[in-house]
Amino acid sequence: MASSLNGLVAKAQGKTAAIDARMEAQSAWVKYRDSQLRAEWPNPDVGQYDTVYPMCVLIERTRLTKTRVAELQSMIKGSEGDVCGPQWPSNLAMLPSCLRITRLEETWLKR
Repeated sequence: MASSLNGLVAKAQGKTAAIDARMEAQSAWVKYRDSQLRAEWPNPDVGQYDTVYPMCVLIERTRLTKTRVAELQSMIKGSEGDVCGPQWPSNLAMLPSCLRITRLEETWLKR
């Protein structure tokens, strides 16, 4: 996962707002992952789940992490012509020209 996150930062090429948004989303995802695991095995006495509990948690945590990596990879790769796909900063060039935001429009939108 670290290589996918680092790949997104590298593609952002110093665009602070994009990097901050990525960091915020990743922090929220980690909270989601941990909460999801607690919801699946809610008893605080984990001994109740027998000796398979650590393995079960690891399997589910791995599944959740693989899903997240796939999401991050789709942000890195982008999809040409997919106007509803992730628009990570360097993927904007893949949009049809009629849908790209110009610098003037970008400046206006930041107001």
